Amino acid sequence: CSGKGLCKNRICQCAPGFSGPSCSEVESLCEDNCSGFGKCKLEFSFDEEQKTIKAKGTCECDKTHTGKNCLKSICPSDSNGKVCGGNGVCDNLQGQNVGICTCDTGYLGVDCSEKEVVCPGITPCNGHGTCFEGTCVCNLNWSGLDCSVNGTTSHHLKPVNSSASCCPRQCSGNGQCVACVCNCGPEWTGDDC
Repeated sequence: CSGKGLCKNRICQCAPGFSGPSCSEVESLCEDNCSGFGKCKLEFSFDEEQKTIKAKGTCECDKTHTGKNCLKSICPSDSNGKVCGGNGVCDNLQGQNVGICTCDTGYLGVDCSEKEVVCPGITPCNGHGTCFEGTCVCNLNWSGLDCSVNGTTSHHLKPVNSSASCCPRQCSGNGQCVACVCNCGPEWTGDDC
């Protein structure tokens, strides 16, 4: 009986958790088969009164899940219940049943549910501006989509994006319209440059 049952009259009487003619087929004794996030550990005992083998199953959860049936993630989930927002990997903090999400490139936040907004430049806006919702707002005397154009060498700037129509007088042709604000070139000032 494969060591998982008793043989009576040449017929295997399988212990709980096993079935088949030779008791070699495993049935799960663990709740929800450990939800796919753990392994079912079986413990056997012999009942002297009933002359039967008893089996008990307990889940041994993987390092990123916990609970009786291993269904609870140790990492945060997004509002749809996806662990790490479906955009990252759950990492265990030294076996403490506490986890953190390591987000995929382009995502951030505790649960990796926030899309990262990236501005152009070697560093965002090349260190010469502020990234605002994916658009560079250049510092004084700097211009260009990535704030790489030094204003002391460029005297006449053209609007470079579709938001140019929201700036007063389209920055009079003397500045760059970014997020509906004129970023004036050198020697030009005012709301409309």
